[in-house]
Amino acid sequence: MQVVANRRFGLRIAGIVAAMLVLALVVVLPILRDQRGSEITRYRNALLATRGNAADFAWTPANWPRDFQRERVEVPASLQQWHGLQVNRDATPWQRTLSFARALTEQPFMGGVIARPTLETLQLIETTGTGYCADYTKVLNALGYAAGIPIRQWSFSYDGFGGRGHTFNEIWDEQNQRWRMIDAFHGFYPRDLSSGEALSALDFRDRLLTAPHTIRWQWLKPEPSEFTNDAEALKYFQKGVNEWYLWWGNDPLSYDANSLVAFAGRFGRLPEQVAGLLTGALPGFKILVTQDNEAAVVRIERLRVYLLAAATGEMLLLVLLIWQLLAWRNAGRRTKW
Repeated sequence: MQVVANRRFGLRIAGIVAAMLVLALVVVLPILRDQRGSEITRYRNALLATRGNAADFAWTPANWPRDFQRERVEVPASLQQWHGLQVNRDATPWQRTLSFARALTEQPFMGGVIARPTLETLQLIETTGTGYCADYTKVLNALGYAAGIPIRQWSFSYDGFGGRGHTFNEIWDEQNQRWRMIDAFHGFYPRDLSSGEALSALDFRDRLLTAPHTIRWQWLKPEPSEFTNDAEALKYFQKGVNEWYLWWGNDPLSYDANSLVAFAGRFGRLPEQVAGLLTGALPGFKILVTQDNEAAVVRIERLRVYLLAAATGEMLLLVLLIWQLLAWRNAGRRTKW
């Protein structure tokens, strides 16, 4: 009888483990087959995304949203002493931000992902010219914080809110009481062709849709980083115009200071971001929902339900596995008695 019971127990355990493996494989397989990493980002974004509308983005630094994750840590000494912060201290916030962006684009553009803590990223951008858009935006977020300049971060995608797209900053121009967009990675900011006025991110987006001929592409250096002319830049931004979203936080230094995130980062980017999700260190984002992207928004919302259901299923199977192991151990004790 004991042999039969052990066999039944073994079959139950094998079934539970097999179910866990199959469920995990169903979730992980698209990631394993993804060479660019866009599926990893899509899964992450599905857990971070919420719907937004034009009113959600109309706030100013005078009334930061309560749930917007702002920087709270003390500015590191090395960042306070960064040479770019010591220049033009009497200039306007917008002028100072332009000087920061120019300092970040002094080296010949090399590209490539850095994905390291903010201060290391700043050093590598300055000394080697490496980095991609997310590296530049988080560095500019930190520099804005160190300089006392309100800043926020926009992104867009063209693959249904996955990992293919772009991200850039928008700073608050206190003097003129308006947001102004700046793309440090590509080394430009958009202006009105007639007045020369620097545009906000949403003004820029509206013109991409309705009046692209009124955009003046103001490059921060003679040769853009990736585009050979304005037409290439226009084509690139128009490609992602229907999938814009605003990150609901600008606290890369606080993210770096999170002990669990720092520990997980030793094992790679994916463990780091999982730790960021679990601890809440990674901010969410609000999608600018329109008729043109409603279907993509619904798909990413369904993906979130799928991921949460899969995680719940894994937890239930794990609980069942533990319960079976405890029952088997207790049965063994009773047999000895």
